[in-house]
Amino acid sequence: MERHVEEIPAPTEPFASLVINQVMDADDGILGYIFVMNPDRPDPKWKFAGGHSEPGETPLEAAMRENQGETGLRLLREAYTQIDKASEWRPRPTGHWSHLFVAKVSIDQIRLVNEHDIGNEGEIVRYFTLAELEVEIRLGTILGAHLRKMMWAVPNIS
Repeated sequence: MERHVEEIPAPTEPFASLVINQVMDADDGILGYIFVMNPDRPDPKWKFAGGHSEPGETPLEAAMRENQGETGLRLLREAYTQIDKASEWRPRPTGHWSHLFVAKVSIDQIRLVNEHDIGNEGEIVRYFTLAELEVEIRLGTILGAHLRKMMWAVPNIS
């Protein structure tokens, strides 16, 4: 169920915001997705852009900041739709609620991803067409928890 992002205030508990970046054509058809990967992890996987909030941030503000920092995309607030709120809680001390967003990215904005100077935490950014994503799913290179969220949130992903 979609909620208008403005309805969700800054939480008092720690949280993370995750962004499914959908690349769209001029007719709002889905062409592919943008993922990030931290190559320094022991078992690196492609994942959504996102991360933990800063004090006083709303879930949308955290999503926008993290998405820009990790992918180089500067999207307007209107590009984001929150599709899930507080979907998981991990035990303390690292526990957090998770807020999931879908961001619509035009095909023209893909060059921003490719030209992005990785000044973030060393993550690799990649645009996958739908066909390429299907291959990555079969290879098991997508983070399992994020793939399950994506399969729940986005139609026609297998």
